[in-house]
Amino acid sequence: MADLTDSTKESAVIEQLSAPAALFYLARIIRRRRKKLGLSTESVASRTKVSMDELLALEHGKWDIDILSLADVAQCLEMDLKQLLRECRHAPRMHRIK
Repeated sequence: MADLTDSTKESAVIEQLSAPAALFYLARIIRRRRKKLGLSTESVASRTKVSMDELLALEHGKWDIDILSLADVAQCLEMDLKQLLRECRHAPRMHRIK
């Protein structure tokens, strides 16, 4: 495979996961990070433009979040969006789309 930029590599990783698998894995990352920082869902919701219901749905892999809201949540969790998406590199590969 030809050399790819970091962003292209990250996009390729995300594209290899099915949508439900990617949302589930993203939900796990967000929930673990929030708990590691000692933040409640209420505090994250109040610091972002994401409602409490949306955040709970996101943490359960049931909300297809828009990119701006995801960036807002990532910032609240002391990460940037690129860092958050990088975490998806470690998602199990059993859910690849062919």
